[in-house]
Amino acid sequence: MIPCRQLCQKQSYAPTTDSHGAPVDAWGTPSDVMVYGWAFAKESADIEQGRTPIDRDVDLLVPPGGANAPRDHWILNGVAFEQIGHAEDFTNGPWLFTPGFRINLKRIEG
Repeated sequence: MIPCRQLCQKQSYAPTTDSHGAPVDAWGTPSDVMVYGWAFAKESADIEQGRTPIDRDVDLLVPPGGANAPRDHWILNGVAFEQIGHAEDFTNGPWLFTPGFRINLKRIEG
């Protein structure tokens, strides 16, 4: 098993409506989550023709079993990021262990 050594916080995306019934973006209360770690994303120069790369700032590496969804907020060392798309699942490989997921994050600015 790979040890989770890094602590971050997660806020689940929980949209709601205002008093007029219009949709409003909202997030839940931050909760502590142990993760494997994170790294600044590397731009790939080898993108296949016709494919669009994911615009991301950080790759967050998490163990299997953790709930996450697009638009969740993740706070890493006090800096807020938003999850871009669904997590990339690496738990169905040929190994005798399940390494987990990569979550693409984009820094929240403004």
